[in-house]
Amino acid sequence: MLGGGAGAQVVSIAVLPLLSRLYSPSDFGYFALVVALASLVAPTATLRFESAAMLTHEVRRTRGLVWNALLATVLVAVIYGIVLQLLGILNILDIAERPLLPIWVTSSVMLMAFFAVFSQLSLRDRKYALVGKRTILRSVSTAVVQISLGVGGRFDAGLLIGNAAGQFVGVSAMYAHVRKYTVFPGWAEMRASWSNYWRFPAVFAPSALLNSAGLQAPLLVLTFMFGLDAGGQLGMAERVVGIPLTLIGGAVSQVIDAEVSRVIREKSGHLTNGYVRTSLALGGLGLISAAAFGLLGPIILPAVLGEEWQVAGELVQILAITSAIRLLASPLSKYILLLQAYLANIILDVSRIVLVATSIAAASILGLNFSAAAWLIYSALSATYLLTWIYGLFLVRARDNTP
Repeated sequence: MLGGGAGAQVVSIAVLPLLSRLYSPSDFGYFALVVALASLVAPTATLRFESAAMLTHEVRRTRGLVWNALLATVLVAVIYGIVLQLLGILNILDIAERPLLPIWVTSSVMLMAFFAVFSQLSLRDRKYALVGKRTILRSVSTAVVQISLGVGGRFDAGLLIGNAAGQFVGVSAMYAHVRKYTVFPGWAEMRASWSNYWRFPAVFAPSALLNSAGLQAPLLVLTFMFGLDAGGQLGMAERVVGIPLTLIGGAVSQVIDAEVSRVIREKSGHLTNGYVRTSLALGGLGLISAAAFGLLGPIILPAVLGEEWQVAGELVQILAITSAIRLLASPLSKYILLLQAYLANIILDVSRIVLVATSIAAASILGLNFSAAAWLIYSALSATYLLTWIYGLFLVRARDNTP
């Protein structure tokens, strides 16, 4: 899985200098806005039934959870698109120059959620090689389409079309291997899924929404405050500093999902040692990446991407520490979800929203410029991830010490 992630990142990094010249910061800003709006809802669209599917023993039970996840995704995505359209009609959300925004967001939510469901099913069967291969395939497909549309006439939606194509290819590549779980189980089994795993839609889905809101709020708010060009610069900076998280954190997170679920199902083994060892490894890598981004970002980014990305290079410095702490905390937050510590999870997510919202309000009241506002907001986000890691350590220790 790490190899698959590495291959995908090699492709993404290799094409980034070309994409940065084929598309303008405004194009990247629109792309980042759509992805952020979709990412706000996509983790919740499945009502978290795909995570519950990791804990079942019988295929029949898994099918009920999968169907609930897929049907919920379609319903939530369509409703979300309608809400965005209404906000545009009421002039609450400015989409006059981007009338297709609700459609792009709706389709992105569906593809992202379906991809998450099929990935979880692959991990349930411990098909790590399959997950690694589809990661590379998705990245290659995305890059080919984005470059082709960019070279063919600077089509401003080329980034979005390429991203959708990559997601579709990734979903298709996994479907053949997990289709045994997509057989319709009957309405009785679907109702049983709600009865047996009610915490996931009732508690963890709202918690996921709070989590994604805290994560996506900085880019969304700063884009609406300072415009698409600023959003494009920030989106590019997030993309660059997110490379270690995507490469390493994503692989670690998925393996934690599979292996910790197995320990919980079989009621065997301890979790603390693995949590600490993983923390040391991720913390060390986070420090290295933060130092590299902080020192070299403003120099390397404009040289590689082009002079119009000078602001992105400065933003990389601001985001370096946040990226390092997120690399530590995000994969390990899977322990909290799998151990079903729902009350603490809600408290952590609410604290994230409160801290980020407070920083946004402060930036607005003080009239901070773009860079200063970004520094304040992402510092608040860093604090929330540190709190998440501390609680995760407390939780696994309490679990292992319980007779």
